[in-house]
Amino acid sequence: MRVDDRFDDLVTSLGGFYRTWYVYVGLELGLFQRLRDAGSSGLTADELAQRTGTEPRLVHDWSWGADAHDLVAIDAGRITMPEDIAVELLLSPAVRELAAGRRAAYQFKYSGERGDGGEYRFVLDLAPELCGKLEYRIRAYPNHPALSHRFELGLMRWV
Repeated sequence: MRVDDRFDDLVTSLGGFYRTWYVYVGLELGLFQRLRDAGSSGLTADELAQRTGTEPRLVHDWSWGADAHDLVAIDAGRITMPEDIAVELLLSPAVRELAAGRRAAYQFKYSGERGDGGEYRFVLDLAPELCGKLEYRIRAYPNHPALSHRFELGLMRWV
C-alpha cells in the first residue's frame, strides 16, 4: 500500500469517526428530532438550542459540522433535516442510443400535507433540460443521515 493510499484511508476513517460523533450528539440531545418536528421551515441555531435546552454556541458549532457531513442543511441561517423518504424522478431520452450520458434526476419535495388516507404528498416543479420524447421513472427510498449509502437498506421501490 502506497503512502498516498494510507493517507486517503486515514482521512476517510477520520471523516467517518466525526460523522458518527455528529450523529450521536444529534440523537442524544434531540437536535435531529426538533429539526424534524420543525419541518421544511427549519430552525435557527438559537431556536434549536432553546428547544433542546442546550448552549447556543455549541449548537452553532454542531450545526456547522453536521452540515459539512450532509446530516442537515443550512440555508439563510435556517437548519433543516432531510426527509426520511426520498422520492426521485429519473428522466432520459426514450431512444436508447441517445440516452447514454443524458440522464437526469430530480428530487421531489415533501409538501407538508397528507392525503385523506394518511399518505404523504410529494411535489416537483420541473422544467426538464432534456427535450424530445422522454422516459421517466419514479423511485422512493429511505433517506437518513446515518445511512452510509442511499440504497443501503435495499428498500427502494419503483412507482
